[in-house]
Amino acid sequence: MAIWSRREVRFTEGQVAKILALAIEATQRNADGSSTRDPEETLKLSIDKVKPITKVWFWLGGVVTFSLLPMFWGYLSGSGDTGFYSIFGKGDLFLLSTVLLAAGLTEIALIVKAIDNKGLLGTLILGALLLVVVDVARYSTVAQEASNPAHMEALPHSIAWASLIMYLLAALHSTTCVYLGAKTE
Repeated sequence: MAIWSRREVRFTEGQVAKILALAIEATQRNADGSSTRDPEETLKLSIDKVKPITKVWFWLGGVVTFSLLPMFWGYLSGSGDTGFYSIFGKGDLFLLSTVLLAAGLTEIALIVKAIDNKGLLGTLILGALLLVVVDVARYSTVAQEASNPAHMEALPHSIAWASLIMYLLAALHSTTCVYLGAKTE
């Protein structure tokens, strides 16, 4: 029997910058093995030099897009029902929306003192909290109905559209928060 332990590994910003610099340098070698870049210039690479829009693209590609993969697994593997309503009609996007909104709020919480526009800050926080309440209420209702196989066929098609709209709103909100966080760093 294997016993799993969880160990948290933490790196400083300087250590991360050095790891990235070494990875970049390793990919930029000439045929004879010599580096195509000046090592000192490579070590100057820093997380802070990443543009905010780059962080947003990584957020959209890495978190927002990959969060949808479990829902599309049946479609990608060729098994299961692959219709629009069967993929989105169970309300799973309400749950994913809640997670995205929590991530966006975390981004804002980390930089709350650095944001000058308190109106925008209040709107983002209040908007996220309202969306979370709606998502949680809708998900709990839909999940309860979906747990009974007799009700599964009776679930309205509006659930698929409502959950998709809420997911897109949550993705827009969290992306805005990530952009503000990256811009404020």
